[in-house]
Amino acid sequence: MEKKLRTPFKWAGGKRQLLPLLHQYVPLHYERYIEPFAGGAALCFSLAPPKALIGDVNQPLINTYKVIRDKCEQLLEDLQLHQNQEAYYYAMRDLDRQANYQALSAVEQASRFLFLNRTSYGGLYRVNKKGQANMPFGHYKKPNIMNEKVIRQASSYLQQEHIHIEKADFVETVLQAEENDFVYFDPPYYSESKRSFGAYTKPFTLYDHIRLKRMFKQLDERGCYLLLSHSDHAMARELYGEYPLFATNATRLVNANVHERMGEKEVLIMNKRLWDEKAVLA
Repeated sequence: MEKKLRTPFKWAGGKRQLLPLLHQYVPLHYERYIEPFAGGAALCFSLAPPKALIGDVNQPLINTYKVIRDKCEQLLEDLQLHQNQEAYYYAMRDLDRQANYQALSAVEQASRFLFLNRTSYGGLYRVNKKGQANMPFGHYKKPNIMNEKVIRQASSYLQQEHIHIEKADFVETVLQAEENDFVYFDPPYYSESKRSFGAYTKPFTLYDHIRLKRMFKQLDERGCYLLLSHSDHAMARELYGEYPLFATNATRLVNANVHERMGEKEVLIMNKRLWDEKAVLA
């Protein structure tokens, strides 16, 4: 399956490198594509389905999606003002520590978000306990901060009538799924470590993974096509033991150890309806 569009984000833990594999498990025909843990939504953009629902709890990310859709020209103008300098980077990063941060326009906040996304280490998005950005500077020589062509193409796609974007918990997003919809889950992966290099907006706990499994089961019974990416962890294998599951090597984009970055195991989990379709076509 040929990729149609590229994500406008450089997203840590994104699925850009796994797209050839993921495309093999996209159903041939489905009503609507739903991605409740959107992040960079690499799979969604690569498919460019005519009906899609993109959801995420990350407010700055969702604001940026909406600005790309609604105020593309203003955004591109503002992106031209940024500088790939370390002192400038940390000044922009630390704006959310200032009392007047909320006075920034939606365009200015989106421009800041994209600048940090393109110049932070590995496209990492991380916040401290106060919800303030704390990603390190990436030291890239010539980052493509503006990425004009990709942003314009994403804007045109997101403007389509049946493409919807919402800030919501994953449960709120997938409750809208109906029979024959294709739902792709790419949740924060489970870690037993107390420290997470890629802490997102708030911890995604074991209880959240249990909530996710319950929704997976409900959507399966509803007649959806389901595909889920996860780290190859005993917890995931136990939770989803009743479903088709197989391991794949994935190149992780955020890890201080290069060797670990090149070989972390992931699994793909799908419901029987999707598995049966692919088995017939094989």
